[in-house]
Amino acid sequence: MHIKKKLIDKCLFFFMIKAQMEVYMSYSDIFLSEEQYIHEVDDTDVQFGCKRGVCGQCVVLINDDSNILSNKCEYEKMTLDIIGKSQKNYRLACMCKALSTGKVSLSTAI
Repeated sequence: MHIKKKLIDKCLFFFMIKAQMEVYMSYSDIFLSEEQYIHEVDDTDVQFGCKRGVCGQCVVLINDDSNILSNKCEYEKMTLDIIGKSQKNYRLACMCKALSTGKVSLSTAI
């Protein structure tokens, strides 16, 4: 946990700058297979870096109340809180997987 906090602290300045410039422009309906993560879908504009829930680059806004997605884990909650996106519909694409096959509507930041 201490190492993870250090990594997040180092990225905090980047997140603060990025949060001021974000505009949600890319809207997508994606289809997920069971156990598939959102960042694994090829036809999205999701940008990602670490794929471990630390960098926060893959933040997406879920536009519906999809019940096929996994719950937020503690790492995801912590990262979203640090970047100011702790509201219910914000998720990290690298940490958010489908519990069953289905469609999810999302917006990505550009």
